Amino acid sequence: MPSVSFMRIAALILCLALAGCGSKKTQVTPPPREKSPAPAVMITGELHDFQKIPQDLAFFAQKTGSDKRLVSSVEQNALKEGFISIFFRAWDMTSPDVSKSYVEKLFRRARGYKDATTLWTQMEWDQMLNNANMASFPSLRRKGITLRHTGLRELPTATPRFDKPTPVPLEYPFDYFQQSALALGTPVFVTHQTRDRQWYYVESSVAAGWIPVRDIGLVSEAFINDYKSLNYATIIQEKLPINTASADSGQVHIGAVFPVEQNNAENIVLRIPVRRASTTLDIATVSFSKAQAALLPIPFRPGNMARPGNQMLGRRDGGVGALGCRYS
Repeated sequence: MPSVSFMRIAALILCLALAGCGSKKTQVTPPPREKSPAPAVMITGELHDFQKIPQDLAFFAQKTGSDKRLVSSVEQNALKEGFISIFFRAWDMTSPDVSKSYVEKLFRRARGYKDATTLWTQMEWDQMLNNANMASFPSLRRKGITLRHTGLRELPTATPRFDKPTPVPLEYPFDYFQQSALALGTPVFVTHQTRDRQWYYVESSVAAGWIPVRDIGLVSEAFINDYKSLNYATIIQEKLPINTASADSGQVHIGAVFPVEQNNAENIVLRIPVRRASTTLDIATVSFSKAQAALLPIPFRPGNMARPGNQMLGRRDGGVGALGCRYS
């Protein structure tokens, strides 16, 4: 049965329709409405959900059963093999998947803000297009690997693009030039380089875009064969610093994947790609505790999901890892 509100609206529509069918000599013009600015809405305090719902994933894991296996080991092993195949897909590529026309059209029309007041200009976009040297795209067919956690950019620039004036970027961390974020140790297929040799265009299993040259190491088939292993592990601690004897690889985050060199009861030793000196690419071995890294596949149990998940609670989300925020 229709609701009372629906019946009232229907009656009102019927009255208006009948009025329109009557005499046209009399027209009722509503008085002009005085425009007034919308009242500012200030939200203070804490959301009710934060008070009502426990902000601890372990609470929900315990309700389900922290050690209850949700996916069988056979199925997880099959899923792991599929994941590893996708993860290394860039090293199986021989030609680009992304077309020249797709990359070039992104340079056509300037749009957005750099900050609170500065708009991007067409001249600046034309300069980036000239630097991109699209006439020779694709100029490379090389395999590579990320040497630090890095951003994948829509255009070859580290300057952000916001869709509205943004005086404090971290209060609105949505940089529309950010395509995605790639973890340290992500295989890529390098297809092009800018005129100034500062940017590579790369394709990965996640997305495609521009990455600073300093963040990529070009690999040989010998390196690939040496780097791959039968076992892999993932990082389960957020913002974990990685420092080797001769290279600073910055931080790694939950979900970064590396080959396993050695595994024992207390520690797990992983293989990390590094650049020695200025150009030589090498593999460093770094030891992690079992609280920092775990063999793949991690048994899919609520407790195992809650521990890394709790580390992300309260982290600012930048959508795709822009401005140092957590990427989703």
